[in-house]
Amino acid sequence: MANGGGRDPPVYERPSMRSFPIGYWPEGTRVVLIGSHIRADGRPWVRIRGPRQFEARALGRFLSPVAPRDVVDQGFVRRVTYVAAEQWPGAIEVCANPLGGPEEISASLLFYAIDRAAIFWSSAVPTAVNLSFTGQCASDPDDHADGQNSIGWGAPISPDGGALLGMTVHRARGGLFQEADVLISRDLLTGETACTPAKRRRKAWNCMADVLVHELGHVVGLTHAPDVSDSVMRTGIACERTSRLPDIDLRNLLLLAGP
Repeated sequence: MANGGGRDPPVYERPSMRSFPIGYWPEGTRVVLIGSHIRADGRPWVRIRGPRQFEARALGRFLSPVAPRDVVDQGFVRRVTYVAAEQWPGAIEVCANPLGGPEEISASLLFYAIDRAAIFWSSAVPTAVNLSFTGQCASDPDDHADGQNSIGWGAPISPDGGALLGMTVHRARGGLFQEADVLISRDLLTGETACTPAKRRRKAWNCMADVLVHELGHVVGLTHAPDVSDSVMRTGIACERTSRLPDIDLRNLLLLAGP
């Protein structure tokens, strides 16, 4: 998927702009063409198969044989490694507990943001990451020994006592990850936690969506990247718009696949 102009290109159940999109797939999402182009409503459409074998229709202008490059990565550090020593033994499934969240962010918005973030990582390098969102669960994200990889609301605190927008905690044994839990700050709507004045103008849902991209990067096995990189894994990424993964993140994902 490409040419979204910084927005996630929409996909549809049928080739018509008069219908409501059934989803928005991030730029860089890898898809397979099914059949040839057709014209409908005076526009070229393509039937595609995307993450988790999901089929949809998309405008031809949103497809490109070449993965989009993030032009803002020019001038940043591009060669650095930030991969955890541990690895996942297989596929990663995450669920979400929507209890305790802000009233302005519904459970369905939380679920959509998680699924969007999972697609970011799982579609970028499928050989390295097999990550999927399984839906709602009752797991407590503060319980790191219940065998479920859960995402939920809370008040994440850094080791030095500062408030965080999000935090991921892993449980590992024998060099393998056993569990990963993500805690998202329920105070996102205040715009006060780790956000600059300029970023506070962004809607809470947008901020949450970008925080989840960062935290799911930790879930799959990436650590923090240097602030002088353009990685979505740098510590200063909070509330910044994420439309696709920069090259530096793709290279580190390849390291997760092993030799």
